[in-house]
Amino acid sequence: MTELFRQYSKWLYAALAALLVIYLVAYQDEASVPFFEEEPLLKDEPDAFVINAVYTTYNKEGALTSRLQSQLAKHYPDTDTGVLTRPNLEIFQQGEKSWHVESLEGELLIKQDTLKLRGDVEVNGASNDGAPILMQTQALDYNNKSRFISTDQPVKITSNINQLTAVGMEADIDKKLIVLLSQVTGVYAQPK
Repeated sequence: MTELFRQYSKWLYAALAALLVIYLVAYQDEASVPFFEEEPLLKDEPDAFVINAVYTTYNKEGALTSRLQSQLAKHYPDTDTGVLTRPNLEIFQQGEKSWHVESLEGELLIKQDTLKLRGDVEVNGASNDGAPILMQTQALDYNNKSRFISTDQPVKITSNINQLTAVGMEADIDKKLIVLLSQVTGVYAQPK
């Protein structure tokens, strides 16, 4: 009797499992998503992450023109942009570092070869006579092709003999020419 019960119980369990499957298939909620269906990637989802990223550019003659480093870089394929954490940009002239730029965050527009920096942006460089210059602002754009720096934000420029403030600035890296756009004020101290 026990042996007969075991044989029938196996068939009984198999029949119950089959009925359960038929019930689930027949009465499944059409609004529910199947468990194994792939979810499409979000449009703003990155496809690559790089820790301690380095992006280097050279001119047509092969000379180093810039080196961009970032603690973390995320690439977004739909917009072909890189979102950067703690970017650090070095700009070179004739193979020598002439400007050093850093900020809290940045966005690299790859097709435009433009870097947008945001948050505590500092630019360290030198004037034509070699005197150190510090520029500070909250937002700044650098176009690697034209080698121009620009901002529409308040900016403070400090050197060993003066301090200037303004709203908006454009700077030509190669000519070492800085144009302040509006509300310019300054303090000048005679060198000793």
